[in-house]
Amino acid sequence: MKLQTLYDLQQEINRLFIAGSKFAKEDPRLQKQIPTLQKLGEKAPVFKKLANDLEDLLHSDAQPSADKLMAISILLYSVLYTQGETVESGDYEEKTLTPILNIQDVNTKSSYLQLKPVIDALRIPNSGRLEILKDAFERKLFKDSRTWPYLEEALADKYTELCDFVEKTIIPSIGQPMIPFLLKGFLYKDKTEHQRRLRLLYQLKYSGIPDMIEQISLSSLPSLQVEAIRILSDNPENETLIAQWTGDKNKMVREAAEKALTKLSERNSLKNKIQQKIKQIWQK
Repeated sequence: MKLQTLYDLQQEINRLFIAGSKFAKEDPRLQKQIPTLQKLGEKAPVFKKLANDLEDLLHSDAQPSADKLMAISILLYSVLYTQGETVESGDYEEKTLTPILNIQDVNTKSSYLQLKPVIDALRIPNSGRLEILKDAFERKLFKDSRTWPYLEEALADKYTELCDFVEKTIIPSIGQPMIPFLLKGFLYKDKTEHQRRLRLLYQLKYSGIPDMIEQISLSSLPSLQVEAIRILSDNPENETLIAQWTGDKNKMVREAAEKALTKLSERNSLKNKIQQKIKQIWQK
């Protein structure tokens, strides 16, 4: 679907960031966006919120206008990020929104004042960030979809403990709505952040995992191959596929494959023992 209105609004927001939020009051260009957003709001509440926030900004004095402008910017970014991409066609860019997230999953109930320190903690390397994120998690602020793009980006953070908390606690609590963000950030590059994304995509039951693993197996990406082997080892039917990696030229990949085969062998042995025990019980 095409929503040129959102791109036009983004341009006006950027203009006011440069000129100053005080010029937003009774701005005719912003006023022009409201009827269309209200119409879209009949089908999706997030657009109605954008229209209401714009009306609020249009009647704001200079002092509170900066916060209101920033809040609209964050919400607009969230909608654009979750609902579409700019598609290049020939010598021009066609601004077409292709949904990558159900609009029903867009949640914007938290206030800007609540979200700003959380988003800053995900993006800006200051002290005390992990404590801020833990507190935000307890207060369920990550249910707000405006935090989701920043959570995905935080998987590349230099602070390992923060990455671990985002990967192992926050993103799993959000569930499958995070899949589009993880896919958008994933690259076939041998970096820890992409290992994290691959693990999460598997954990969240992304249907394209087999194709991703096939692509990884054809590439020289040892770290991602090790992660792929761990994923494959969850299913005994993958034993033959894993065995192919035992002859890999990379020692790390070979060891991961051998460990996975040992794991499968022990699991099969335990399974056989349990079956024999059950059989003995029934024979008695």
